[in-house]
Amino acid sequence: MWLGIEANYNPELNLLDLHKQAAYVCIATGIGLFATATLGWTAAATKNECLSFGFGYLAMTCFLVCTSLGVSTFVEKSMLVEQLNQGCALKSGMIYELDQIFKGGQEILCTEKCPCNVDSQIFSTEVANSMVTDTLGATRLE
Repeated sequence: MWLGIEANYNPELNLLDLHKQAAYVCIATGIGLFATATLGWTAAATKNECLSFGFGYLAMTCFLVCTSLGVSTFVEKSMLVEQLNQGCALKSGMIYELDQIFKGGQEILCTEKCPCNVDSQIFSTEVANSMVTDTLGATRLE
């Protein structure tokens, strides 16, 4: 169930708008695994064949759900990488727009227009030479 909650904060899943679906599947699988364990313990304690078959089918279903979720995550992640590469090459789409926003911020932040209140010595000399710092400058954007 913890993975289902953490899926809401995964940037790749958020970008593909799959975070809610992954969260629900992980939470449902966690509940299913708990039910499977409970059924297995009961079947082992009572030595009931019917409960043993139910445990087997439920365990197999949880295995198939977890396997398909893992495979689909790998497929979606490769699709995301492909989308990232194509978006920047074609200069269109959400990825390209995010890149342009980043570049726009790079042109303004730590310049004469908006000096930064940072120690420029922590950066490489190439970056430090292009930075404008000031003790009264911004430390973060709000």
